[in-house]
Amino acid sequence: MIRQAPFPPAAAAWLLGAVLSAGSLFVGADFIGVMLPGGVPLGNVLAAAVFCGLAGAAVALAPRGSRSRTVALGALAGSVGWLPLSIALAGNATLNFSGQRGTLWLWLSAGLLIVVMATLLLAAGASYLARRRAGGAA
Repeated sequence: MIRQAPFPPAAAAWLLGAVLSAGSLFVGADFIGVMLPGGVPLGNVLAAAVFCGLAGAAVALAPRGSRSRTVALGALAGSVGWLPLSIALAGNATLNFSGQRGTLWLWLSAGLLIVVMATLLLAAGASYLARRRAGGAA
């Protein structure tokens, strides 16, 4: 009998990336202000990495061919598009907003975070149920 890993390594890697990125942002690490080519601060890329890491973990956890995997792929696509959309809304790479666009960006970012976290929970639940069914069928 082949035993599956209790937690897929790919999901762990995605989550580790998200946690390290979020941790850097939360503690206000000095390097988040470093400007990358194109004038994008590293902190903006790390914020995008948080979204992508959570959504990527959901993709890695969700069973292949399931609805939860389709939803997770959609969340990953939204996460990948967050930074370009944010730059377009701000009109600059440093994400300095003013007026209604800033409010819209805040709502879109908060909404994406909720979607990505809910998708991760959905994928984890689907993965658990799939493993449980597979264990019961063996």
